[in-house]
Amino acid sequence: MDFTEHIITYYTTESKHGFAGGMLSGIILLTTAVLFWWFSNPQTIFKGLAVILFVGGLIFGLGGYYAGSSAKKALSEKTQSYQTDKQNFIDNEFEKVENIHKSWTGIKIFWTAFIVLGLILIFTTSKPFWTGIAIGSMIVGTLGHIEETVSMQHNEKYRTEVLQFKSNNH
Repeated sequence: MDFTEHIITYYTTESKHGFAGGMLSGIILLTTAVLFWWFSNPQTIFKGLAVILFVGGLIFGLGGYYAGSSAKKALSEKTQSYQTDKQNFIDNEFEKVENIHKSWTGIKIFWTAFIVLGLILIFTTSKPFWTGIAIGSMIVGTLGHIEETVSMQHNEKYRTEVLQFKSNNH
């Protein structure tokens, strides 16, 4: 198999995951947040949920759009770069996948912080609004972990392909 197929598969899937996973999740969270905000009474669980779901929706929506459009744009550049200079491409791609691999811990900490915030609030507040913030934080953190797990599996597969290609051609 020519490595071009790995490049196309990886960047196409990354683009689809960004748009369908991240952006769609963001739109759903934002829509839910707006509905909860409009149709709930002040200082209720749903008002608290609305706030944190809105924040989560922005993170997912903007992050998904950025990831999807960046991967879509990179596809033609990467395939062209590979065709032009395979060794330079693989050296650059190796550095990219290693940086992504190293970033997973920080990303997991980010989403875990949402869950921890939710747990702290659940056990320290009795006000419905803050209980809604707590529940929303745990929902957003859990969705973040799910999204990142899917992305991580895909990225790690591509990383393995890059590493294998690099070791076979050096």
